[in-house]
Amino acid sequence: MFAKEANARMVKGKKNDPVANLPQGSNQGKAREQAAEVVNVSPRMVQDAKQIKRDNPEAFERIKSGEVTVHEQQFKLP
Repeated sequence: MFAKEANARMVKGKKNDPVANLPQGSNQGKAREQAAEVVNVSPRMVQDAKQIKRDNPEAFERIKSGEVTVHEQQFKLP
């Protein structure tokens, strides 16, 4: 009884066949893919750098300064 009424309230004023409002086109990609293209690296490198920035901001600053690379930072021994 309550479920039918609740459902009626939820769909009131909505289209019967809602369509998601998503971007269309082949030039849309993940942000990491777009960022990678801009700086001419692989999407995985962008992902790895983002993880280093989140987990170890000091190490990320060393990468930004050119002191170490993302790859070197990933495989440094503790």
